[in-house]
Parts: sequence; structure tokens; C-alpha cells
Amino acid sequence: MDATKARVGWAGALLVGTLLLVLAACEDNGTGVVEDLVITTATTGIDIDPDGYVVAVQGLGSRPIGASGTVAFESVPSGSYVVGLTEIPANCTLAGENPRTVSTGSGDPLAGRFEVTCFPNEGTLEVTTTTGGGGIDPDGYMVEVAGTLSKTIGLNDLVTFSSVTLGEVTVELKDISGNCVVGDNPRTVTVALGETTSTTFTLDCDPNVGMDVTTVTNGISLPSAFTVMVEGEPNQSIGINGAVLFPELADGSYEVRLSLPGHCDVVEGLNPRSVTVSNGIGDTTFEVTCGWLVFNSDRTGNFDVFMMRYDGSGQRNLTNDPDNDEQQPVVSVNGTVAFAREPLSGGSEHIWVMNQNGTGLQQLTTGSTVSRAKEPHWSPDGSELAFTARITGDQWDIWVMNANGSNKRNLTDDAAFDGRAEWSPDGTKLAFDSDGDIYVMNADGSGIDFVTGGGGNPTWSPDGERIAFTGSTNGELDVWVVDADGSNRTRLAGFASAEDGEPAWSPDGTTIAFMSSRPGGRNTEREIYLMDSDGSNPRALTANNDQDMWPSWVPIP
Repeated sequence: MDATKARVGWAGALLVGTLLLVLAACEDNGTGVVEDLVITTATTGIDIDPDGYVVAVQGLGSRPIGASGTVAFESVPSGSYVVGLTEIPANCTLAGENPRTVSTGSGDPLAGRFEVTCFPNEGTLEVTTTTGGGGIDPDGYMVEVAGTLSKTIGLNDLVTFSSVTLGEVTVELKDISGNCVVGDNPRTVTVALGETTSTTFTLDCDPNVGMDVTTVTNGISLPSAFTVMVEGEPNQSIGINGAVLFPELADGSYEVRLSLPGHCDVVEGLNPRSVTVSNGIGDTTFEVTCGWLVFNSDRTGNFDVFMMRYDGSGQRNLTNDPDNDEQQPVVSVNGTVAFAREPLSGGSEHIWVMNQNGTGLQQLTTGSTVSRAKEPHWSPDGSELAFTARITGDQWDIWVMNANGSNKRNLTDDAAFDGRAEWSPDGTKLAFDSDGDIYVMNADGSGIDFVTGGGGNPTWSPDGERIAFTGSTNGELDVWVVDADGSNRTRLAGFASAEDGEPAWSPDGTTIAFMSSRPGGRNTEREIYLMDSDGSNPRALTANNDQDMWPSWVPIP
């Protein structure tokens, strides 16, 4: 039975006491005749409890009875009995006495009929606002009840919700100007049947009104704060999910810019944007997503450099060059994109750079120093590029040059095929592959140490403790991880009859991007996937009829 039933009518304990008292005053009529004592209920109205009630009879105990039902106490000594109905819900009322005396035999046959009327299981809630101070927003507010009912409400106003479910409900005042403060919001109130429950929101508004700027941010590798710039005002720091007030601004239009690191962008609206202050008040909200990747795709007919957000949205072509083949993109901490470009019309691939928006294209390597160059990777501070190059023949080595292409120098010079070098997070070492094995060396090329066999495309974890790489399992390529000293080799991603590889660790270490030819999109072409750093939760970011490869994260400045 509903617990609210205990609040209505007389309590069960009181009924039992009453029954005992009346029972002592009632006697058998002495005839020795036994008859049936029949009790009926008839319930009408709304929100009737399907569980019904409990009927209690003197000396005969208690039994459940339906909301509109009949219970017979059979073959009981004829006479008068005290009968009561219990567990009546709070939204129902009983006509007549309860308990009452009911007689067998020639007694009043209507005495054993209990008539109940039920009302809607709802109550009324009044919400009041009281606003004081200066710089008051003339638009008022929005009040929301139980997350489903809402009404507009003025600055000093009262609104009524007439159909609120009984019990505890949440009440919240919304659309409050940034210069106003209200206590206990949201709050919980208890709505009772047949009563009007009231609650009042008291607001105090600062007369130093101005422009309220809010940020709402999601993604990965989240920074701690951004910078807000309002035309003609000092810059302010703002949390990634925060708000700041630029006070006492004259009415007019202002340019507002949110300064973001390279791996974050505004996903809704312009940045910068124009915000109007009227009657001393203005506001704007920047919705931000953090976590970008660059990758290759031949969806345009040849390989180009693309960017997309961590969730696969916002895909865009940065190079869009029909005459060239751009691959293996990486982004520096300064926002410069390096990649290998091979002219389709003929010639060798070389290292090029451009701005993160695709402008400022510049070639860094030429045939005057190396005949071919590919697989660039930036140093952590963005001052140098490691890359794979050869001078003559088929000997590929690890080279390093300054960010502007100067001071090219060869770090490895042997007959092995050395490639895909990547700096450690602290910039002191380089991991690379050589003839199908993974090695680590100092940043100047000295101290080469073997890490693990049967692998390539190494990528460091952000803490420098582990290296993810592409490894072979029974002839199939999978993503593996190994400690930097070569221990604890573990497979993270593998899919039967599919190729997984080219891992790239996210800057916050929580996620690994990789290339996979596994089924799951519209086809089995290579696509870009993400997985958690322990190999769980793989999910596709791209789904094309073409090749998407070589993912790399935009680093945190």
C-alpha cells in the first residue's frame, strides 16, 4: 500500500483501540445463530488506488478489500460489530463514520457499505519573485518545476502551477542576468494535497551592470581557462565552463573575442562576434569544443590534409590541391602543420609546412640537400622537425632540421631502413623504427637502444612512460603498446582480417587515434578510429568510400 495512506483518517493503532473498546460493549444476541457479515466498498473519482483498502472487524481480524469490492466474514455469531476501513490514500475521503457499527441479521444493510471519493493526486504551487538593486533585467526570468513545467515570471511577480504531482519537487529560476544573485536555486519544495504550497526567490542585482560572457566547453585535452577580450576593455580570464562580467558598459555594439588554444574552437556562432549592450545589459555564450586531429584522405581524388574534431565533426580540407599528394600531417605547438608532398605530375616527395588554416604554404626540403623526405614530426617546443630522408639509393635515415628548414643534419647513417621518428614529450629522445623493429635514441642521435621487435610507427604517451606502435600478429597489423624500456608489450587493438595501425596518443593521454580497415562504416576502406588508452571503446570518426589515414593530434600549447 502507498505510504501516504498512513496520513489520512485515523491511525491504525487508534482504530484497533477503538475496536477493542466497542467490542467490549457489544454482545451476542444469545440466539446462537450464525450469519454472514458482508462489507462493501464503492469508490468514485480520479487517481483511485488500485491496491484498495483494508477492512478491520471486531474480533474477526482484518482483510484486504478492493476499491470497489466486497468482503464477507462468513458464519459469525449474529449481532453488532465495529467495522473500520484503513489505508485510505491521502487524495481520497470516506463518507460517514469510520469506524462504524454494523449488525448482522436485521441490521441496517447500508451500514456495511463504505463510500469513498478520490480526487486528482496533485497540488498547487505558487512561485514568487522579489528583485532588488539596480541594473535589473526588464525581461524577467523563467521558472521551471520538476524539470517539465515552465512559465515566464516577472521581476516582482507570482505565477501558479495548478497540477503539480504531490511530494518533493525541484523548482529552479532561470534566465537570471549575470549581475543578479539569488540564494538556494534550484530548491526543493513539498507539494501537499488540497493545499497551496508557496516559495519565493529573492534576487539582489548589482547596479554595476554590463556584459555577461559565458563559456560551455566539451571535448578532450581541456585547458583550465580561456581569455575573453571585449573591445575597449581589459581582458579577463574565464573558466572553460564559467562566466565573467564586463561592468558598466555604455549602450552600444562591442566586438567580443574568445582567445583559444589551437586544439579548441567555437562550434556555434562567430568568434569574434558582435554583442549589443542595451539598457546597460548584454550577454553572449561561447560553445567550445577541444580536441582536433589532422589526417590524410584521398576522398577528393588524391591525398589531401584534413582536420576534424575529436568526435569526427567539422571535417575540412586544408590543402585541397588536385595536383599534389599530401600525406603524414603533424601540427606543432605553435599551430604550424608539416606534411610530405609528392607531386602527382612527377618528382619526389618533400617536407612542406603551412598554417593551421591552410595558408602560408612553404617547402622546407629540396633536392639540393636530400633527394626525398617524408614522415615529419615536430619537437615538443616546435623549434625543430625530425623527418625521414634519403640522399641516394634506397638508404632512408632519420634527419633533423630547424622549423624554418635550416640546419639539416643526419642522425642515423646506416644501411638499415630508419623512419617515422617521434620526439619524446620532454624532447630528450627520439623513438623510431628500423627494419621492422623499434628503437630509442638521444635527440642528437647517440645512445641507440632496442625497444621491441616486429613493430613500426612508434608514438609516445604524453607522460613518456609508454610507446604505442603498429605491430604484426599472425601476419595482421594491430595496435600495440610497450613500456619505454621494452617491457609489458600488450596488444590494444586488433580485428580479424583487418589492418589496424598508425596510432597517435591524445595530448591528455586518455585516447588513442588509429587507422583501421575493419568493417563498421559504409565499407572496409581505411578509416580513422578512436579508442580509450586501454584499448576499450573503439569508435569510428570517419566513414568514406576512400582512404583516411595517418591521424595526428593538434597539441596543447
